[in-house]
Amino acid sequence: MLPFFYFYTFNYRMKVAIIGFGKMGQAIKTLAEKENHEVSLIIDRNNSQDFTSEKLQGIDVAFEFSEPGEASGNVMKLLQSGVSVVCGTTGWTIETDLINKVCSEKGIAFFHASNFSPGTWMFFRLNEWFAKQMTGTAYEVSIREKHHIHKKDKPSGTAITLANYICQGNPSFTGWKPDNDFSCGNKIPVSSVREGEIAGIHTSVWDSDYDTIEITHTAKNRAIFAQGAMMAATLIQGKTGIFNMSHILSEYFNL
Repeated sequence: MLPFFYFYTFNYRMKVAIIGFGKMGQAIKTLAEKENHEVSLIIDRNNSQDFTSEKLQGIDVAFEFSEPGEASGNVMKLLQSGVSVVCGTTGWTIETDLINKVCSEKGIAFFHASNFSPGTWMFFRLNEWFAKQMTGTAYEVSIREKHHIHKKDKPSGTAITLANYICQGNPSFTGWKPDNDFSCGNKIPVSSVREGEIAGIHTSVWDSDYDTIEITHTAKNRAIFAQGAMMAATLIQGKTGIFNMSHILSEYFNL
């Protein structure tokens, strides 16, 4: 059974490029073809010579799911070629001012998310609200995340985003730290596990001397992320500027 928001997503044919053909790139290709979008260009390490402005002509949107060390260069090359970008690569520094400038000059859009599951972003919002309710209590919070063995960055971008939302809800927390770092008591400890083919499990753990409360989001497969990425691609068609999952929640869910 498909998530209920699936039917909000695909309403016209797009010509797409996929930059980085790992598991997410493959999932996006499968979904794009299923929805009758045209996958015109796939770039991976074996054909990097084809990643040219000429090959990008006529592309409506490029999906960038590469690696942290490649993302910045890939994104700028796409934007400067006049191609709107949906990027899911985490673990790199986004030069927001420069990206916004290029988007304005070219009349295109850049969409970035650490996680493309709308359910995950509802999970973030829930944790922000819960953290606010926990202000002034004796509960201590930590975050656990698990992913497949192929994931490069640790902790995940999703775990970092989760920590940021908790901090927004409860300003007594000032950020996150690895769970083995005991130097700063007001930062949220994050533990990371890499095993098997886990699509993604994130848990906020609120612990006291008397009980423990856990809030968990589990991704069952990568299809949910591919669907979210396609929603993002549809959303930014004809738009200019920088977008994120908050725009998805507003557009599709009135949140």
